[in-house]
Amino acid sequence: MLAEHAFVSRLEADDVRRRCTGQLEALGFACDVPPDALLHGQRGGVAVGRARAPAEWPLHVRVQYDRGRVAVAASIDESRTKKPGPAGERLLLELLRLLEAAACGAPETGEAFRSWNDLLVATQAEQGAGRSRRSGAIVGCVIVAVVFLLLVAILAVAGKG
Repeated sequence: MLAEHAFVSRLEADDVRRRCTGQLEALGFACDVPPDALLHGQRGGVAVGRARAPAEWPLHVRVQYDRGRVAVAASIDESRTKKPGPAGERLLLELLRLLEAAACGAPETGEAFRSWNDLLVATQAEQGAGRSRRSGAIVGCVIVAVVFLLLVAILAVAGKG
């Protein structure tokens, strides 16, 4: 899943790099400076299908700068069996919003960190609700199977007698 956003910043490239690096590192990203971009950041690393929480999803961010035009691309590596869905879209869009604010010189506050954490918590709650419904369905199937086997056993005993 990929989201891209471009905007104009009045800051110089070094300032944009510094502010975006600070924002990403505050959100738990490891940042480096590749030769073909202003900045690259990543976090997570567990495949979406194996991750226990959205905070473990493999997120990548790439920031490029060209004479005041800032282009940001953010992605989540999807597994073959499970997609991040709307929760992943919300995470990527929030990340792009936070980076635009940082690159355009918005004052640094803890609000960005709080909004990111609130979104991660809400996303995890959504993921957990889906898992609990699946767990309930599995438990229900097991109960039906046990009852069926008990009925078969009772009928087999009654048929012999």
